[in-house]
Amino acid sequence: MKENILFKFKPQKKWGQNFLTDKNIVQKILKEANITEQDLVLEIGAGKGILTAQIIKKAGKVFVIEIDKNLCLYLEKYLPLSDKIKIIQADFLKCDLEAINNEKLLKFKIIANLPYYITTPIIMKLLKQRVWTEALLMMQKEVAQRIIASPGNKDYSRISIIVNYYCEVKLIGHVSPEVFFPQPKVTSAIIKLVLRKTPLVNVKSEDFFFALVKTAFSERRKTLINNLMKFPGLNLKKEILCAILSGLNISSDIRGERLSIEQFAKLSNLLINFFPN
Repeated sequence: MKENILFKFKPQKKWGQNFLTDKNIVQKILKEANITEQDLVLEIGAGKGILTAQIIKKAGKVFVIEIDKNLCLYLEKYLPLSDKIKIIQADFLKCDLEAINNEKLLKFKIIANLPYYITTPIIMKLLKQRVWTEALLMMQKEVAQRIIASPGNKDYSRISIIVNYYCEVKLIGHVSPEVFFPQPKVTSAIIKLVLRKTPLVNVKSEDFFFALVKTAFSERRKTLINNLMKFPGLNLKKEILCAILSGLNISSDIRGERLSIEQFAKLSNLLINFFPN
């Protein structure tokens, strides 16, 4: 019966299902996660449970959020279920993580093999609902490269700054397409995010800071000055902006992608003074 269900099940392209099949990768993830009986683990998209089954053996409590109803039924039948695990059939992007965590005193450790097409929205949601301590995320290599990129690197982008503002970031390694079924057409990467106790830099307003970063990267070929001229509500002449940058030892012809997060923070804390409201 088990084989029949497995044989009939077809991965759904609409949900970006590529199931991990390699036990060596599972062990690598588990080693880096360092799960103990004191941990509350949240797995996003369990697939057929190759990783879930091992997490259950180590964690104190496991929550699984899986959008596919058929996979949830499969997991309920074939995982070693107990009061340690709760399977939630839902779209992760619509979940309230604070409501799911009834423990309250503990924060989640997040583990996920992220669907490529919604990797960034999931990461942004995690950064918005920070009810976790660390996250081990498998994703497309190109997205991981953008997250870990440094100023001046071609992959350095808005998401590099947003993630590093909230988290310490570590690249664990790359993962070949051959360890998935069906095989994706791209290489994957595993990164570890550890939520900082306080953000990397001090800013007067996070909303303003992130709006500034978004504006700076809006047109990568243009200089920072030219992009800032389009900052909504910033009615400063170009000469004044040049003077402001000069005061921060930032060249007037620099592009946004060359600014460090510290430089963005200093610029944000200065420019916000021109917005009385």
